Amino acid sequence: MTQGQRGFPDGARATPVPDLFFSRDLPELVDPVAVKAMLHVLWRLNRRQAGAPPALRAADLTADLTLRRGVMALGVAAEAIEGALAGALDGLVDAGLLMAARVSSKAGPERWLFVNGREGRVAFQKWQEGGLLLPELPPAVAGGGGERPNIYSLYEDNIGLLTPLLAEELREAEAAIPPTWIEDAFRLAVAHNARSWAYVRAILDRWAREGRRDETDRRSDQAARERDIEGPYAPYIEH
Repeated sequence: MTQGQRGFPDGARATPVPDLFFSRDLPELVDPVAVKAMLHVLWRLNRRQAGAPPALRAADLTADLTLRRGVMALGVAAEAIEGALAGALDGLVDAGLLMAARVSSKAGPERWLFVNGREGRVAFQKWQEGGLLLPELPPAVAGGGGERPNIYSLYEDNIGLLTPLLAEELREAEAAIPPTWIEDAFRLAVAHNARSWAYVRAILDRWAREGRRDETDRRSDQAARERDIEGPYAPYIEH
């Protein structure tokens, strides 16, 4: 691989990881699935929505498309992924890196996980005392063991975490829209500092209605941005 083909672009988001994880815990973790799971938990919590509790539902982790893909890369068979992740999360709880909470829901008891750090410990204690309510979420849907649709990578690389409900909408869009359109729409959204699926979808809908201008014609980029700022896509643009 030559320089510039991969790497980390300027301005790429970063996830803080405690130094102790590398110096104390990583040398003792013998399960590579547990290593990937722990780093994934830290990443997801760092990118959670504002106001969301610092906890993750275990079922959502075992269904997470990105994490499942990472486990498959270790050679774990598709049908064994959930068991491997469940065992890895149990090991992280036993090691004291995660704390587990059992929560009642309409679908039955659910397991939520907190990182055993300052923020996680404070939230976990509040939950124990009844001062923190964990949200009632729809059932987690496993991403399956097949090839990861490219639109999912585009979304997570440019916008953020992928939820099961949005994953289905993205899958439908990828089935109906040319892949080059999707890639260009994400690229245009990033260029306009409008990192949201709503904006990407608005671009695709406009192209479907009005047709696309030649990809090599960049003369009206600024005009398009000004039109969007003042037009129906204004709510999706960060000024």
